[in-house]
Amino acid sequence: MAITVETLAVRKRFGDEWTDVRDFVRPRDFMVRQVVSARADWTPQQMWQWVVETIRYPIGTPRTLDLYVMTSRPFPIPILGWLVPSHRYITRDFWEFPAEVLRDREADCEGSAALLVSMLRCRWPDFPAYVSVGYFREFGHVWVSVQSGTDWQIWDTTLGFVPSPPPLERTSPDYQVLFRFDDRQVIQVAEELVVPERTWEPGKDNALRSWYVVVGRS
Repeated sequence: MAITVETLAVRKRFGDEWTDVRDFVRPRDFMVRQVVSARADWTPQQMWQWVVETIRYPIGTPRTLDLYVMTSRPFPIPILGWLVPSHRYITRDFWEFPAEVLRDREADCEGSAALLVSMLRCRWPDFPAYVSVGYFREFGHVWVSVQSGTDWQIWDTTLGFVPSPPPLERTSPDYQVLFRFDDRQVIQVAEELVVPERTWEPGKDNALRSWYVVVGRS
């Protein structure tokens, strides 16, 4: 049975920076609005197709394709100052905001999924699309779920194509949902949110440990 969660914060950026998952869906973001307003004849499926074709999946090994480094406040010493910064953060599992995805035209599953939901809700504020976090088989994965009656369609932004019709979660056991969110709410689907998450790359275990915290349920 689905449970509405008051707040679910994730540690998916730099250092001990915690973010409410709803903040990753940004239908009012300037760059999102620019993309959406560029076409008057969008359909939801065309938006999905645009994200699939436009946003590249990162290239690299499991240890590098989602590796992000941030350096800030270098010391005011020529050359050496940039090598010895005041703050340097490294993360191996980074969640991008929609503007960052549009800037780079590159993201893995969570970034492209959050972008698609942001675009859909920008054009149609009540469109029933959510970012779903869970597993594809044994891999940690994120995709877009669109409610259709009592069913949930899978709009996966990493497939490289747009299947027609979209598969349904209830008939696709490879997709296992933990929770869903949009810019307004968080819905816990799984009976228990497991920490640490299962990963297909053992080297990421330490980086992903205790990656979210739930504050309140209703």
